Amino acid sequence: MRFLRLVALAALFGGLAIGQVGHIHTAGAQSDAPTSHRGCLSFHLVHPQVSAYSALQAGAPAGFRISLIQGSDRREEGLVISETPVVTGSELADAEVTVDPGTLQPAILLRFDAAGTRKLARFTQENMARPLAIVLDGRVVSAPMIREPILGGRAQISGTLTKVEAEEIAGRLRAKNCRGN
Repeated sequence: MRFLRLVALAALFGGLAIGQVGHIHTAGAQSDAPTSHRGCLSFHLVHPQVSAYSALQAGAPAGFRISLIQGSDRREEGLVISETPVVTGSELADAEVTVDPGTLQPAILLRFDAAGTRKLARFTQENMARPLAIVLDGRVVSAPMIREPILGGRAQISGTLTKVEAEEIAGRLRAKNCRGN
């Protein structure tokens, strides 16, 4: 398994904004999503009480759905996330490859437009200590815990990405082949 985390840009020098690291499959940059969905990015609230296994038994709560985790086709291992995303790739102004100053490993710097910045700031302020699912190409790649608000419209995805994976993901995000998830 791989680890990814999302941090607010301002937090790079003052601690993690979103910390508890989620997992993605070793083939992190690969996706079995249809080409028309490649590059789709969205952020979703994770249901605080209902597991995918429970949702399979009793149905997902209204406004939520089960989303598969990248690298797995087992629905019971997925996450129950909000159907409506907090922010989508259409609100992403740019995605570029950078180096995480703390680890010197490749990372992806995300910069949101004004609407995305407002939505992400409001959501992270109102949902401290709750997980936020990062969905890429229709699959959850990570669900880190919100540790502090992301106010500046910039965030970084980092972890165990190779430079090639980071470049591929950033390129797909810049292509904006998706109008939301």
